[in-house]
Amino acid sequence: MKTNYNGFLRFIKFLQENDFLKYVVVIGSWAEYIYQQSGMLKGYTPSIRTLDVDLLIKNKMQPKEKISLPKAANENGFIVRQDPLQNTSKIYMLEENLEVEFLIEQKGSGLDPVIPTNIGVNAQALRHLSILSENTLTAKILTFEISVPTPEAYLLHKIIINQNRSEKRIKDQESIKQLFPYISEKEFEKLYNELPKKSKERADIFLKSILKVDIPKRNDLY
Repeated sequence: MKTNYNGFLRFIKFLQENDFLKYVVVIGSWAEYIYQQSGMLKGYTPSIRTLDVDLLIKNKMQPKEKISLPKAANENGFIVRQDPLQNTSKIYMLEENLEVEFLIEQKGSGLDPVIPTNIGVNAQALRHLSILSENTLTAKILTFEISVPTPEAYLLHKIIINQNRSEKRIKDQESIKQLFPYISEKEFEKLYNELPKKSKERADIFLKSILKVDIPKRNDLY
């Protein structure tokens, strides 16, 4: 995995040096690596077993003047491709065996599976990502300042979508159990109580059946 870590940091360096880093949030399992390396969760050691780097686009309309991340990536030796089925943008690092994917929140009644953005990538549109984009912090690793979801938002998102993860469900459950002892219970409960009804129901099922915990509802706190 050392090669993968080096590849991840090489891509982060590319994003920072070309002024793209401020437009994305690192989500997925690499956020766990950032939690560890930044020292924000003392004693936490994640098990990174993924080759995918997931980047969440903060705002499809930023910057106001369009730029091209794919063009810059290609000029810096990365392999840029459009998925032939979904038309999403992907970037590959063959030596490190890493694949970079771009995601964006599917808002309102939107049905488009792919949304073009002003940084020049076509991002896959998914539900339930707002909890990640609306609850972020800046983590510092080496000379990089990287946006990631708060650990509590990251964990709650993983819990909400777990039943949809098919072959990755068990691996995600292990990651959730590993991270859960290190989060702020107060912040986790706050985010939980702000969830829409359906998302809260999904979370309840996981919390009770997998983590064996019961989060108090807001009405129970008074």
